Amino acid sequence: MDEIDLKLYELIADNPRCSYRDMADELGISTPAVHRRVQTAREQEILYGPIAMLSKDFVKAVGVVIWGKTDAKNLKEVHKNLKDDDCALIITMMGGNILLVRSFLKNLNDLDKYVGFIREAAKIPDPVIGLSPMGVKSKEKDYDVKLTKVDFKIMSALYKDSRMSVSDISEMIKVSPKTVRNHIKKIQDEGVIEFITTINHSNSGNFVLFLELELEKGADKQEIMVEMKNRFTPTIVETYTFSNQIDMIVSYASIENMAQLEQLRTDVNNIEGVKNIFSNIFIQSTGNCIWPRTIISDPEKCMGFLQSKKII
Repeated sequence: MDEIDLKLYELIADNPRCSYRDMADELGISTPAVHRRVQTAREQEILYGPIAMLSKDFVKAVGVVIWGKTDAKNLKEVHKNLKDDDCALIITMMGGNILLVRSFLKNLNDLDKYVGFIREAAKIPDPVIGLSPMGVKSKEKDYDVKLTKVDFKIMSALYKDSRMSVSDISEMIKVSPKTVRNHIKKIQDEGVIEFITTINHSNSGNFVLFLELELEKGADKQEIMVEMKNRFTPTIVETYTFSNQIDMIVSYASIENMAQLEQLRTDVNNIEGVKNIFSNIFIQSTGNCIWPRTIISDPEKCMGFLQSKKII
């Protein structure tokens, strides 16, 4: 996997319905070259998705990251215990038998019960809990959108195939292509639906590095995250902080070798406001199909759920 691949995956993650031609123009390579790189990534199980789901912000899902030393023998044992959990998006085993579970809850009131469930099912007796993971701040969205039955039918079609063409959706739900195009634009622009692409960097031959940054008291977390994004993208693929962990930033990076790991640790540790840095390596990851995705498969059920939460 080279830098073009990393930039390609970033483009797909930003706009999974973007055409290969547009991605080729952005990357400065040919359209067939983009197609070959995407196909290779899928065949090697590096690239999963995109998959469509209700936007986690739109449905007011509560993000929580739980991690700590597990008494489980392996990831397979944990996944067996969590296979019916429709909140756990990603389950990762790291070095030293450290397990990380990234989940999205329907309500904040479910937190204590869910943490207890993970403590037992994932065998993490003393977990660290990060609540409401937040990336670099963007303008908060004020949702004021009216959804129709056509919108729910389109989302159901996108559940089956997130890259389904406008013409195919049109034929499936019996409305004009123009209507489909307008409604897709609406639910995307209004943030009702999002498309998730998962990159399994481990299958690419790269290492996935987990970084836990301990900050100096009073350090500006947003300023540090912006600097990390500007300096280390695409090596650092995600960075976020938590509402309940005042002096902590968590980040993931894709690295080629141990020398790059040590250089990244050194560079990040030298950022003003960073007190200490703890790192670990992803060994294996798996995941579940979570509720913001499964809910859109049934238009009536999806509409009823949003009404019950007074979102629409």
